[in-house]
Amino acid sequence: MAMTGQRQKSKEKSPTAQSTSSSLSSAEDERKDHGRKMSCKTKLCLMVLTVVVIVMGVSKMQQDSRAGSSMNSLRTTAQKEQEDTGEVSAVASRSMTEDSSSTSTSTTSSSTQSTSTSTNTCQWRPEPLQGHCDGTKSTDESKLYTTAQACQTACCESPTCVTFQFRAKEGCLWGADTRVGNEKDGVTAWCEPRPPAVWQGQWIKTKQEGVEIDGGCSDDGWNPQELSGQCFGLGGKQDTGGANTARACRDACCNNPTCKLWQFRRDAGCFYNNHGFNCREAADPLEFEPFIGARKVQPTRSYTPHAYTADYADMAAEMEQKMQ
Repeated sequence: MAMTGQRQKSKEKSPTAQSTSSSLSSAEDERKDHGRKMSCKTKLCLMVLTVVVIVMGVSKMQQDSRAGSSMNSLRTTAQKEQEDTGEVSAVASRSMTEDSSSTSTSTTSSSTQSTSTSTNTCQWRPEPLQGHCDGTKSTDESKLYTTAQACQTACCESPTCVTFQFRAKEGCLWGADTRVGNEKDGVTAWCEPRPPAVWQGQWIKTKQEGVEIDGGCSDDGWNPQELSGQCFGLGGKQDTGGANTARACRDACCNNPTCKLWQFRRDAGCFYNNHGFNCREAADPLEFEPFIGARKVQPTRSYTPHAYTADYADMAAEMEQKMQ
């Protein structure tokens, strides 16, 4: 009976136990379902977060790319501007250089033109007057000019000056018209076409107390350094019988009863006559410096024969080359 009662009690308790078990099972299911729901939510959140992160990353990369592209564009633009600036600077520099060169050339050209104009408003003969001229002198007016250019310009403007010469020793010299070299037409004044050089020469007849004495034809009286500066008035070149020497020139003079002095220069030849004047002083080294000089063209003259013919034919090629 006791066992039967316990079973009965047990049976009586069974629905409650079953109910409890069922509740527990239901709670577990709810917990699992909640866990699953939470897990889904978590996963969804993670997925959303991941997507957000990815989107943000892509956006950041795009921004960086655009920024990089902008920087590159800025660099390219800056570099191009720098290059353009460099090119502009170079062009400007070249332009300034060319302008400066052009200005310098223009200035030089103007200066040259001014000089040319100031010294060539007159028409000048082409033969340079580099040797002694017996007609050019220092005048009160010519003394005012201290350069060859000023001397020539003033001579050009002067109605009385036809010929000018300039040299450091004498300064500015002016004169009337003159012949040069072998010219025979026109005036009596004459210019040696060759530049100054040392001559050999001597008086072979001299006067002592009014008596003419022969003294230079003997060997004892030989003194070729007596007239080493050029003398004027000796006439044309003389024939020495073929020998181009100072002694041959002396002998030719001595064989001429009217000859009183002779001069010789190897590149010029032998000259003698019964008179001479304006013999240059040979002691001064400046005496052998060449002159700068020219003469105005005179319309009434023919300038014949040409200056560089006959005795001066050897100068023709040299002068022609200088005039080119």
